[in-house]
Order: sequence, then structure tokens, then C-alpha cells
Amino acid sequence: MTLLSKPSISMEDVRGTIENYIKGLSDELYTLNKQARSTTNLKSPLRNSKLKLIFPTSLNNKTLKKYGVDGRAQLLGTPAEEDGGGKILLKSEAYEKADLSLMIHPFVEDQFRPNGTIGSAGQSSIAIVDLVAEFCGTSAHASGNPWDGINALDALIASYNISMLRQQIKPDERIHGCILQAPKITNAIPEYTKVKFSIRSPKMNSLKTLSKRVRKCLEAGGLATGCEVKITEDLAYADLWVNDPLCSLFKGHMDSLGISLSQGSQSENIGGSTDMGNVSQAIPGLHGIIGIEAPKGTFPHNHAFAEAAGTKGAHLRILEATKGMALTAWSAIVNDKVFAEIQDHFDKMRKMDENLSL
Repeated sequence: MTLLSKPSISMEDVRGTIENYIKGLSDELYTLNKQARSTTNLKSPLRNSKLKLIFPTSLNNKTLKKYGVDGRAQLLGTPAEEDGGGKILLKSEAYEKADLSLMIHPFVEDQFRPNGTIGSAGQSSIAIVDLVAEFCGTSAHASGNPWDGINALDALIASYNISMLRQQIKPDERIHGCILQAPKITNAIPEYTKVKFSIRSPKMNSLKTLSKRVRKCLEAGGLATGCEVKITEDLAYADLWVNDPLCSLFKGHMDSLGISLSQGSQSENIGGSTDMGNVSQAIPGLHGIIGIEAPKGTFPHNHAFAEAAGTKGAHLRILEATKGMALTAWSAIVNDKVFAEIQDHFDKMRKMDENLSL
């Protein structure tokens, strides 16, 4: 971190530079977004776009260069926040030289309107892990010699009675699942089935305890039917640490842009899980929430929200949040005191988490 090398530079000048840069790209970004939404081949719209420079986060890099400030911004493309482990880049040392990680998550603004805001400067999320169980039995004719079969579908159904466990879990824990592979015919004893369960809990420690209980339910399905059971555990997503000084910094910049956000806190979470949680426990991170207009009753991860996210209004709202992130990054880079407060809060969160693990 370095102090601003030119103290005469005002935040208004920096804000103007950032706003002008984004304004110049807004229309083309929206066009690119529409093209990307209408095709499964993203290479074509990207190849024809002039926006290649935006991917190395040229917004902050150009601003830093213009004012002669040491620092670097990078953009990491990490899709599938709730499935697929996009930010497994963390394990590949992609964040090794990073001091901060900033991201924005869209949401339905009506969820925040009662508080007089349209989003949150930072909200926590709970930990999650996925268990995939494969049941292997023996096929036989369902009428001719069913006694020779070992029914993998029965094993799956028995394990799906995991719903009985829900009565004994805590109010802020969740278990939900889906059948990935099941038989398509009735005249043969099923020899193979596959099911997936997602387990959520506020903290990694409690998640480990709950996942062990779920694992026993899956094993019991195999034990009851004589099937072999193979259980695969996916990458766990950690609970997200809310960095109060970083959230306050972002909120202040969004206020200056005329957008009101709630402060957010560690005790508030959106009920979901994200791989940003893993990042937030490695370096100080911002997980801001920005609301967009959407039909009543809409919630993220449904079709209506996907349509709302593609509108021009949503596009402009996200660009406002982009300005806020750029200004937040600028303030942290040029002011050692600001960054020290962010880092100190992160260190305290880590110490607190270590104490809980004892």
C-alpha cells in the first residue's frame, strides 16, 4: 500500500475520471451483455467487441496510472458461485498477491425497500458442502426373478428419508437434495442410482458435524438394501466474513453516488452460500448486494430474476455499483490508514474464528 503521491488530487477528480470511463463503455457493455445472453457461444460477441481492455480491470488500472499511484487491479472470472467451485482459483494462488477482493451480487431491491435502501454494503453467507451418493445394486427381472436383484432405487428412496433428520437440526441449518440418476423402466430391478444433497450451516465447524449426520443417512440406505454406496464430497464453501471497515468505505462511496445501502453485519446473511466465503477468509473481502427492479415475488435464481437482470435498468444499476467498487479500491490503495483498519479487522476475525475452533 502507498500513500497518495499527489495529495492535491481530490476525490471529486477521481470520481469524475471513473464515471467518464464507465459512461464511455456503458452502451457497448449493454450490447455485449444482450449478445452473450442470446448465445451459448460467448467467443463470438467477445471477439467482435472493443472491450477486451475491460477484462484486466482497466478502469482502476488506468485511474491509478493517470494519477501516478502505485497499485494494481485484477479481474478474476469465477462463474458458478453456488455450484462448481469457481473460486477454486484461490487454491491455485490466484489471490496470492492481492490485498483485497471486491464483488457485487445482484438481488431484488424490494427486499431492501422497507429499510429505505436498495441493497447492502455487506452481508454474510452460511457455509455449504455437497454430498453425492451413488448406489450400486444388481439388476434382475422385476417379475421373473426379483429375488436375485439388489434394488438401488430402494436404497436411494431410503436415503431420501433424510427429511426425517430435518426435525432435529437447528433453525439456521438446511438440507436439500435432488435425484441425479434414476431408472427409466419398471420391468427391471434398478442396479444404479445417484443423489445429491446440499448441507448448509452458519459455520464450518457446525457444517462438518451436520454433514457427518447426513453421510450416515446415505450409508444407511445402502445398508438397508444391500447396495454398495460411494459418497463423494465436493469442495466446501466457507461462511463469509463481513469486514466492517471495508463495508463502511463502500457504503460511503455509494452514498456519494446517490445510492443508499444498509451497512450490513456478520449477524445478517441472505440464507445462501458462496465461494466468496473462502476468499473472505483468506484476504479481506467485500460481498456487496445491489438491488435491481424485478416483478413482485421474484427471487434470485429463478427465471423472472434472470430476465430482470438483463434489462437496461439492471445494467445501469450494476454500473453504479461498479463505480462504488472502483472508488473503494482507490481509497484502500492510496490511504495506508484506511487499509490498516481493514486489515486489522480481518486479523481480529481470523483470531475469533481460531478461538471458536478450539
